[in-house]
Amino acid sequence: MEVAESARWEGFGSYLAQDLKRYCYEAGKKPAARCNSDGTGSRRTLEKAGFLTCGRLLAGETVT
Repeated sequence: MEVAESARWEGFGSYLAQDLKRYCYEAGKKPAARCNSDGTGSRRTLEKAGFLTCGRLLAGETVT
């Protein structure tokens, strides 16, 4: 999702996420979302919409 720069910090993103969650529940699905670990704005938007952090993705090489 993306909100125009001039409309940020007005709650549009979290409103959109809340509405999408409602559609998921109405369809009998369980909503889930993810964002980049450095996407602080995206993470906060999802948290305001009621999503919880349940894990983190780590990427790297294994050493044998």
